[in-house]
Amino acid sequence: PGRLRRLELTHCALTVEEIQARLTGATAQAQALADVRREEQQKAERAREQAAAARAAAEAAAMRECCSCYDEVNMAAGVECSARPDAHFLCEACFQQCCLTT
Repeated sequence: PGRLRRLELTHCALTVEEIQARLTGATAQAQALADVRREEQQKAERAREQAAAARAAAEAAAMRECCSCYDEVNMAAGVECSARPDAHFLCEACFQQCCLTT
């Protein structure tokens, strides 16, 4: 700033109107920042909900019903025979029992 502006800033008090204008501007900035923060929090919450739904869908897709005991079991904890059109799944316990008895 020029010399006159520096002198004005150094030696002149702000008027009530100038103080109100600065306060209004600062309040508007604070509100805008709060709005942005709220939007970001809402986006993050939606992302967390979508991720949880995707995990639940993946877990549900990985579940199979054992054709022997009828328990719902994660397919990683059993054996699925899909060689035939009538694919079937045995949980680990039932598969072990089947192997021991046949």
